[in-house]
Amino acid sequence: MPKAIPDQRVCAAEMLMTVCSCLHLEPRNFSKIGVIFCYSVKHKHMGRPILAVCCLVLACMFAQLQGQAQSSPPPSPTLTLDEVVRLTRAGLSEELIITKVKKNNKSFDLTTEEILELKHAGVTDPVIKTLMDPTQPYSPPPPPPAPAPAPAPAPAPPAPAEKKPSPPEDPIVAKLPPEPGIYFLVNADDISFQKLELKSLTLAKSGGKMTKVLTGGLMKPGASGYLAGAAARTRVERANPVFYVRLEEKSSIEELLLITMRRTGDRREVDAGPDPAKPVFPVPDLKQYESTEVFRGIYRITTSSLENGQYVFLRLGSADEKKGILAKGWDFGVTVK
Repeated sequence: MPKAIPDQRVCAAEMLMTVCSCLHLEPRNFSKIGVIFCYSVKHKHMGRPILAVCCLVLACMFAQLQGQAQSSPPPSPTLTLDEVVRLTRAGLSEELIITKVKKNNKSFDLTTEEILELKHAGVTDPVIKTLMDPTQPYSPPPPPPAPAPAPAPAPAPPAPAEKKPSPPEDPIVAKLPPEPGIYFLVNADDISFQKLELKSLTLAKSGGKMTKVLTGGLMKPGASGYLAGAAARTRVERANPVFYVRLEEKSSIEELLLITMRRTGDRREVDAGPDPAKPVFPVPDLKQYESTEVFRGIYRITTSSLENGQYVFLRLGSADEKKGILAKGWDFGVTVK
């Protein structure tokens, strides 16, 4: 017959099972505890089993508490309305704040005053809705549209092409030489021209203060201009000649005067009045003519009936008193048979 376990050992076994039950030890650990307990029973001294039980219980308690400390993280602090306001004022995005509210997983029973205070603090409506119900789905607002690119500056309009004058329709004008000057139309049928020569009229002064005194004022000092030679090289054999004038740039047809010249020996002269700087020509010496612009910068001059003699187209403003020039002009002679 096996020997009965003494009362103290029975008490130790019961104590061990009670402690294990209280500590919620897994059943797989019971075999290890039983081995330790049986080992203690084999000893003759009664105090050893109890001591072993006590040591085993303490070790189990320590292991249980250590496991709980490692497996249970510290609870996270609860989110408050003040923290939501602080996150909003810090400039955090709506999506980030709502994520934190959902992680807190706590619904707030907000009063009307609290909702108004949150709105006044800048908290958005989606955040307030999530505070009241963290389970509702959240869709982040679409990103703001990209700013429209600045319109490209309109291309500068192309510089207007220099408009070239169309060729003249008048066949006579079309054959006019391109150099500026005055041209006598010799023949309109075969369109031939003769160019008048441009010459400088030499300034000549007559009389003076002494002459005025000696003649008692009957003879006044004056100025004149003359051209060498008794006749011009260009000779016109008609009383109503036609001329074509191609003006220089910045010139005007009003600058031309048609003046009769008188022969004096081997030269031809024009009276210019007392002041050569402001010439005044005798009215009988001035001849009328009609000018018509037939193309840009080109004029046709038709003269009145001219008598045989010497003439000059004088250009006003061409004087140079320092060089002894009264004016410049184009001379011609008329010889009607």
